[in-house]
Amino acid sequence: AGGAGGSGTIILAFRNDTSAPLATIRGIVNVTQPEHGTCYAFCSSGTFTPKEDLVLLHALVVGGGGSGGWMVGGGGGGGGVVSLGYLKDGKKTVLKKGTTYSITVGAGGGNRVAGDLSSSGTSRGKTECVDGLPGEPSSLTIGGQVYTAQGGGYGGSWFLWDEGTKKGADGKYVPGGVGACGGGSAEQTGPGVAGTAGGAGGASTNTAAGGGGGMCGAGGDGREVAADNLISGDGGAGFASGITGTTVIYGAGGGGGGQKGESGRNVAAGNAGGASAGAGGYGTVGGDALPNTGSGGGGGGLFKWDTMYRGGNGGSGTVILSVMTVADFDRDIGSRGFIVDGEHTVSKRSKDYVVTLKSSGSLKAFSKLKILRALVVGGGGSGGWMVGGGGGGGEVVEYRPEKGSELRLNKGDACAVTVGAGGGNRVAGDLSSSSTSRGYT
Repeated sequence: AGGAGGSGTIILAFRNDTSAPLATIRGIVNVTQPEHGTCYAFCSSGTFTPKEDLVLLHALVVGGGGSGGWMVGGGGGGGGVVSLGYLKDGKKTVLKKGTTYSITVGAGGGNRVAGDLSSSGTSRGKTECVDGLPGEPSSLTIGGQVYTAQGGGYGGSWFLWDEGTKKGADGKYVPGGVGACGGGSAEQTGPGVAGTAGGAGGASTNTAAGGGGGMCGAGGDGREVAADNLISGDGGAGFASGITGTTVIYGAGGGGGGQKGESGRNVAAGNAGGASAGAGGYGTVGGDALPNTGSGGGGGGLFKWDTMYRGGNGGSGTVILSVMTVADFDRDIGSRGFIVDGEHTVSKRSKDYVVTLKSSGSLKAFSKLKILRALVVGGGGSGGWMVGGGGGGGEVVEYRPEKGSELRLNKGDACAVTVGAGGGNRVAGDLSSSSTSRGYT
């Protein structure tokens, strides 16, 4: 028989158009269209030059996350987060036509390679285990003022292999900004020092490392739950924002690393990092944080004292601008008197507005507002394992004041909102990825 004919194809060559309708952009940028305005998320350093006057609805500056330490290492700290509202001194912040605004996006902490470490991130033989590396700062310059978010601190390694029992460094943070601290490595005596606004790194117990600090919470401590069953610390909570139209966690801490041992030896499960952060390695390489989240990498693991693993890389930072033309702002937002930061819905009932927030954020007023009614609902608890009890429902609190005694927001005021997550599940010992447990756990 004759040979079969080859299928056809269509090939298109593309070039990214970095001259968006509203601005001329230099750098790698993701553009989204949330409920209001246009959002520019910078994945690399660059510049933003408006083609007409633009109202700055919201800006987010996120530093790079720190990387996790080697060999039952502490999780990397989350990068700093600076959140800028559009009102300054009660007035709209306007990015002027033809003015170039400078943007720096900090890299996440990588990994140092020492001695005879292999390219796979493992160490065999007489070599040196190393601490992680801090993330780099990000910045946004507006009107001569520089808004800087520092990088997260690095997670510590257990000890320097070349020198026997000499321990490596504890989790570190470079002072001077708002990045969180890296977690302590195994057998470190105490937690790291918190950053200016970030959480402290977790301490450790025996061979269970601490989690890296996050922007909204400290890293968890390593702890012993039973003989030969240790749990490494969780990464600290990050900052939730829906600026792009989708809720993302920024500046979360990486999970602490754990040792996967033999019968009769201590074992430590490497716990997950905070959402976008890297999970601690459980006898494996620490998990890498997601790029452009500024979250920390997970601490590296240890397998039967034979193979030492590297920590996970920290996530790079980002700078995000949400803007609208002045005309669109006055037409679409000015008429209702407020703007919401966070994942939400808005409906109108007669002359009133009903706002439902699905993630943490804030409601910012640029005219006088009255809060007529509010409903606050806590997250529900998760169910217990193995013929376990059901999780409890979250508390419900209703605010319904008498007429004339309503809470009032003046122009420029902001009402902060925290939406609690539902209870998840803790993972210990040798639980499988299918959420089942086999053997000793």
